[in-house]
Amino acid sequence: FTSVYHLTDLPSFVSRNFVVFFDPHRRHLGSHIRDSSKPGVKIDFVASPVSERFPDQFQPYETIFGCSIKSRKSFPGTLFRLPLRTQKRAEKSEIKSEPYGKRDAQEALKALEEIGLQIILFLSNVR
Repeated sequence: FTSVYHLTDLPSFVSRNFVVFFDPHRRHLGSHIRDSSKPGVKIDFVASPVSERFPDQFQPYETIFGCSIKSRKSFPGTLFRLPLRTQKRAEKSEIKSEPYGKRDAQEALKALEEIGLQIILFLSNVR
């Protein structure tokens, strides 16, 4: 999973009842981080009306493959959100000082598409 830090400083994901946000710089989650050695939060969005308090943080997941954090229904899969590192964020990043933009993502997807059939041979339990 740590490879995501090549393109983002703020990864998050939704799986089952939970949404998880990572903030390795401890700049965005602030007091919500209980242990500074574990800079992230795991929230049970089914049990908590958290999306009502922070709707902008959960909106990117809404309606993707049927995910609805607003309705507080468990999601039977996993969705990752990897906001790309902008030039502005790269200048402040302690992880990587290079931005990762739309063009970089398109090039990576093209490369993955070219080798996709070869690497899928190593995957099991893909639905």
